[in-house]
Amino acid sequence: MSGLNDPETLFERSDLSIAYWRQGRFAEAEALQRDVLAASKRVLGEDHIDTIARMSYLAITYWSMSRYDEALMLQRDALNRSERVLGSDHPDTHAAKSNVNMILTAMGLPHGAGADHLDVPNTREQAAGAAHPDTKLSSLVNLAARLAHEGQHQQALGMGQQALGTALRSLGPDHPYTLTIRNNVAASLHGLGHIAQAMALHEDNLDIRRRVLGPEHPDTAQSGYNLASCYVREGRYDEAVSLLRDVVDRYTAAMGASHPETVTARALLRKATSHKR
Repeated sequence: MSGLNDPETLFERSDLSIAYWRQGRFAEAEALQRDVLAASKRVLGEDHIDTIARMSYLAITYWSMSRYDEALMLQRDALNRSERVLGSDHPDTHAAKSNVNMILTAMGLPHGAGADHLDVPNTREQAAGAAHPDTKLSSLVNLAARLAHEGQHQQALGMGQQALGTALRSLGPDHPYTLTIRNNVAASLHGLGHIAQAMALHEDNLDIRRRVLGPEHPDTAQSGYNLASCYVREGRYDEAVSLLRDVVDRYTAAMGASHPETVTARALLRKATSHKR
């Protein structure tokens, strides 16, 4: 913990935890975020804006792991502190409220929380201004992910497309977060059976991730797997096998042969190989 006494180190470790979260490495994200949050409380204080933000990061990681009680308790604490320190109209306060509503919706408590959540992007736009890079984005991404998880692909697609448009304007086409959102939109298209459209987005994402992140990055392998899934659906087995062999090798090296993602990729490779014959 001694290395976390420097605020700059806290920023770096916090950014790393967010990268873990975006890669789906929730256990690693949680462990790092707990350490960073504890250090942030000690070094900066519990009501410092960076500490409050780190409460929200950990709460969303708990939400991603379906640990809703812990997520709700921590996010409500962050919301209360944000309202007291920053005010009720600050964009970070609206983001915290959005997260509380998202967690309540996941818990089924209460049903009306979902409607509040849908109103948050417009409120945040008024507070932050239409050109602010944070406007709408996190709220839309969070809600789209929740809808997709519940199988509501058409609604998730609409939210995801709005988020993608915002990310393209504020972050640019090659930003890792933009790539994540594009991947999610493609997944919604895939879930709706629009395979050709999903495939085009996954092809773009794979090309960009290879260039920006490198072929060894976990997100690049994820794009390879997603594109291969489209190829299998379209009967393009030769292309699927070529991609999946690389994906399985990279998943095995990074996560081990028994990791669920490795097992799933290996199963799809067997399926594609059997059809190829």
